[in-house]
Amino acid sequence: MGKPHFTTSIWNPYGSPKAPPPDPLLPCGLSQDLPPVRYADYFSALESALTSHGMQALREALGSAWGAAVKPEEIDRVHVESVKHGAFYHVARMEVAVGSQRISLAMNSAFTPHRQAVMHRELKALDRVSAGPGAPFFPRCHYQGQYPCVDVNEKVHRVSYFLAQWFDGYHEFHLRDAPGAQNLHVWDGSPDGILLGGREAAAVFREGARILTLCLDRATFEQVYPWHHAAGDMVVRCGGRAPRLRVISARDYRAIVPGGQEAHERLAAIMSFFYVLTLRLRLDRHEGTGRLLWADGVWVPAMVEGFWKGWVEGQPRSLDSETGALREALLGFSAQDWAVFGEYLLDDLIVDPEEAAFIASKLGEHGKDLARSLEDQLRLGPQKEKGCGS
Repeated sequence: MGKPHFTTSIWNPYGSPKAPPPDPLLPCGLSQDLPPVRYADYFSALESALTSHGMQALREALGSAWGAAVKPEEIDRVHVESVKHGAFYHVARMEVAVGSQRISLAMNSAFTPHRQAVMHRELKALDRVSAGPGAPFFPRCHYQGQYPCVDVNEKVHRVSYFLAQWFDGYHEFHLRDAPGAQNLHVWDGSPDGILLGGREAAAVFREGARILTLCLDRATFEQVYPWHHAAGDMVVRCGGRAPRLRVISARDYRAIVPGGQEAHERLAAIMSFFYVLTLRLRLDRHEGTGRLLWADGVWVPAMVEGFWKGWVEGQPRSLDSETGALREALLGFSAQDWAVFGEYLLDDLIVDPEEAAFIASKLGEHGKDLARSLEDQLRLGPQKEKGCGS
């Protein structure tokens, strides 16, 4: 039985993919505990993982994605592109050719015990999300396993990985400050990328709030958290009537403030979710790794609207009265009330310790923006967005 034709490349955000160099090491970013691994050894390990044992990993992943069995000899070609080296995973994109069919898959690899624990939590979180209304917006996991990979010191590491759905045509994006305005910079692989401003950027924030609200468990108030724009956890597809959004990571699924049995306890849990959601949507880093950035208040109304749409869509009819009570509670909070609420939730708002002082300095501003936006969206109705530049 012959193996499929196997090729590799390194993703270039500013143009065509690059051929893998033989000696340079995989980037480690700010991580200090990752082993030094050459690109050549990394790609060799990936190929072995995908093609060993009668190509079990590929066959099971393709069978899960397509709902039909695939024979080893039917797999013609596999191209693996090293895409990203984040805080937890080395991420590769695979394109697999089976006759005239093509499919893209993500291959996420975790090299250390800490990262493997993160992967274990993520797989459990994705499983929880897959059972709810947010499922279409998250990747499906198709296979998980381990492979050996050697580092430059000839030490062999047992690497955990999983194969998942890759959202073709969707790209990472980040806040970008521009003279007189902000916009969203989409890394679509072109030299300059795509800039989204005004209504298009508002649509991205609105949909992000809606998707994450759809994933909220209305009984336990467990949710997808933590997440971070800076990590590229959300991706966008441009074109058509409006940008479309997907979430590519679910690092955990847990409650920030557990809901009790009493109505006031449930309201407190919902409002905590709302506050954390809207504040985290405003936080990013320049180009994903640089200085902390804060989204302008002009986009907060879209975040509020997205939350409310997600809440109404996902709320059981038997709890319609709770929606009315929530509306009154949200409108009853003043800017100062929201600022104090933020101080109460401060520890839960922080994903990266470096964010602590920055977030604390924004609580007052966020409170004012929330109070104003809630008045506009829930009492007056959704307003036409004001452009921020395109």
